[in-house]
Amino acid sequence: MTKFFSILKVSLKNIKSNKLRSGLTMLGLIIGIASVIILVGIGNGASTSVTSQVKSLGTDILTVNIASSDTSLEYEQVEEILKLDNVSSIAPYKTISGTVSRKDTTSNRASIIATNNSYLEVTNTTISKRKNNIIY
Repeated sequence: MTKFFSILKVSLKNIKSNKLRSGLTMLGLIIGIASVIILVGIGNGASTSVTSQVKSLGTDILTVNIASSDTSLEYEQVEEILKLDNVSSIAPYKTISGTVSRKDTTSNRASIIATNNSYLEVTNTTISKRKNNIIY
């Protein structure tokens, strides 16, 4: 026990005699610990954000992409998919880029989604109304 107190006494003496070194060491520890805490916080926040975005997609949605030159899907094929177990609705879609005009307003880089009535339900999307630049 006396050995512990003698070690503590020598340690305190060295800290007092080398104040600049001790201060810089403490500053380094404080900055290091703070940066680790900040990085862990940012990592947890990013993880939570990604998790919530994935959950918002829905765990019961399956997206199938056609990687072929023939991207057509016949109405009868859609009906056959609907007959499968655990399939409650289907929303085939195709994204097309084009020019859209309404009165004097034109957009050259518009994305147009060609789909059926189930698309809004499947993607959990609502359409807002805009009047005089106010979205309802």
